[in-house]
Amino acid sequence: MHSQPWAPKNYLHSEYAEYLRIKFGNVSVSLHWSEYSKDNVKKIYQNLGHTVITNGVGTPWLPNFEENFLSNQLNHLLKHAIYTTNAMQTSVLYAMSLGLKIDFGGPASWVKKLDETGTYGKYGQRYWIERIKSDYEELWKTELGFLEIKSAEELINILGFQKSSINGTFLLTRSIDLIRDTKFSEKIDYLKNVFLRKK
Repeated sequence: MHSQPWAPKNYLHSEYAEYLRIKFGNVSVSLHWSEYSKDNVKKIYQNLGHTVITNGVGTPWLPNFEENFLSNQLNHLLKHAIYTTNAMQTSVLYAMSLGLKIDFGGPASWVKKLDETGTYGKYGQRYWIERIKSDYEELWKTELGFLEIKSAEELINILGFQKSSINGTFLLTRSIDLIRDTKFSEKIDYLKNVFLRKK
């Protein structure tokens, strides 16, 4: 979940690494930057023969932000024919846009349930498999906004980037998200970085 640095990432690494080895053999495993920085997590996958990579820090207001994050992701995806995951995330849609076969499966300890169908972890695997099977082409185009592309000028106006103040709706929704999903110290750091970046 590269875009959610505050979200809990207590994945079942050993179990997932073994699942990947049994089903696919040795694969490339893309870890969130916060986990990639932990040698003990990387070694779980490497010890089973997997190659471990990361796209870098994808959050602009965090230290060491990787400006080529999306390019890194694209380059990694272009080297593969199958994309597999235990939880829905935007990179699935990018993989679909490139024509990769999508596979959901394996243990998932992150079970945040957002709606009646669920979107993450084990709650969402069956739901997204069925969506992808029934509507592969239109799904990624719709979800990525392919049919709603705007010019730079239109986006600046729509998103209010020409204003110097923080969008109230953004601040409210992001604050609610943070309250639900993280430790108090992480919430403070996140909001501090948002405010400092806007100045």
